[in-house]
Amino acid sequence: MQDPRKQKKGFDPAAFQAAAKAGQQQAYLQQNLDPDTKAKLEAVLNDKERLQQMLNSPQAKALMEKLGGKR
Repeated sequence: MQDPRKQKKGFDPAAFQAAAKAGQQQAYLQQNLDPDTKAKLEAVLNDKERLQQMLNSPQAKALMEKLGGKR
């Protein structure tokens, strides 16, 4: 059995969806993203203009629809 501390971090969409439904998406991202990806995500989230561009992208809209249902 592999040591859990040595397991590769990664993004599991189903686990993220469960975390989001529980209001734990931030904790999931902190625990499961590598430092480089985490830094890039934080840079976008802290830049209002870049965040707005990202949220208005077709990919983001499709993801939000998938995670939260149609609104």
